[in-house]
Amino acid sequence: MKLFRIFAVNTLIVLYVGIMYFSGTPDGSLLHNQLKQLSNKAAMIIGIWPSWSMFAPNPIKSDSKTFVKISYKNGTSEFHDLERKLSGPFKEIRKSRWMKYAQDNVRSPQQRVLLAPIIRHYLFKYNSKKNPITNIQIIRKWREIPLINHDGVYPITDTPRIYNEIELISQKI
Repeated sequence: MKLFRIFAVNTLIVLYVGIMYFSGTPDGSLLHNQLKQLSNKAAMIIGIWPSWSMFAPNPIKSDSKTFVKISYKNGTSEFHDLERKLSGPFKEIRKSRWMKYAQDNVRSPQQRVLLAPIIRHYLFKYNSKKNPITNIQIIRKWREIPLINHDGVYPITDTPRIYNEIELISQKI
């Protein structure tokens, strides 16, 4: 049993490293490309796909934040930040995985299919019989990032976050 456990752990480590390698390297031979296609699918499923936007020749030029606005029957509304605070022993891993998902997928209007599960989650979590939800909106707010100011590069703490706004999806309940 111990030998099987060692074999299983080693196999998982090799698969994990292989997925990371093939999903992050450029195209090569026919075999390499086929392994890359398989590893890209696996990387998306387990949430380890590479994102080179920070180091790319054309980095992201806007700073964005995504919110969920919940409207209730009594006329009140709540805003929930998708960059939620997490707790627990694996909070950093869970947070980085969620932030990668939110930043790579949820902020894009072209990824509408990924927004429906978020609406279902918030409907399940915050709906009550006393005050039912009437509408849920996912809103993206952003600001273009100026590359350089007169004193140099903007510090990350000074980057304003909320200037432009777009409704990505709205669902009446």
